[in-house]
Amino acid sequence: MNKIEKCADISVIIPTYNSEKTIERAVNSAFNQTIMPLEIIIVDDCSTHIKNKELLLKLKEKLKNIKIIFLNKNSGPATARNTAWDIASGKYIAFLDSDDVWHPQKLEIQYKYMENHNDIFFLWHHKKIIKNNNLNEFYKQRIEHDYNVVKLNPYKLLFKHYTSGGTPSVMLRNCIKYRFEKNKKYSEDYLLWLEILFNYKGMLLNTILSASFKADYGEGGLSNDLWKHEKGELETFKILYKRGIISYLFYVCASMFSLLKFIRRILISKYIYIKNNCSGE
Repeated sequence: MNKIEKCADISVIIPTYNSEKTIERAVNSAFNQTIMPLEIIIVDDCSTHIKNKELLLKLKEKLKNIKIIFLNKNSGPATARNTAWDIASGKYIAFLDSDDVWHPQKLEIQYKYMENHNDIFFLWHHKKIIKNNNLNEFYKQRIEHDYNVVKLNPYKLLFKHYTSGGTPSVMLRNCIKYRFEKNKKYSEDYLLWLEILFNYKGMLLNTILSASFKADYGEGGLSNDLWKHEKGELETFKILYKRGIISYLFYVCASMFSLLKFIRRILISKYIYIKNNCSGE
């Protein structure tokens, strides 16, 4: 991929907590873009591993345009992202998690689209789960500009996610007034996306520009992990209702539908677990 020398007016925000095994991979994927961001802001959420801090300081010496913030109290990714967002100087904000990576064309594609569409404030894309040995293949794949673009409907998003892209797949305009809910650790990104989309126009690019190495939650079918995320989603609907963003009817319907999906997910995970254990006898 050929790198464009001029920096794009983008602030990249990366929260980290004891992620010394993956943070360098994430930062490199943000640094090795075909178009460079204005700045990369890394927020250490009071990591307890000294190696994490040492690695971040080495990255700052090695790479340009990197700012590092060390928090004195562990408060979760929502607070970490907000802290960086408050000092971000870019016209656009792009989020990256410390254990995920971006395709080299990610920033270029989203930046050019938003620059050409002044009415778009939120831009999403798809994400894939890959294995480490397939990472180079993901990086080398050339993304053509013939993908579909879909308008995001917040009411539809209450019931069905357009993508599993998550936070690393979002680019938004810095002028948006909403922020991540303070101290909310589950479904905090979902809440923010809904608040934004009920007030601003957003679009989905039907292409894959980011990758994870594990499922977002419930890896291995852990019921406890799934329930924490379910409670976070139900809390999101309650907050939207209390703030007058959705009606009581939508609050009840979205909550009931979410619970039904949760039960189905648990039953499927239990079935797979039993099937795998029985087949191993």
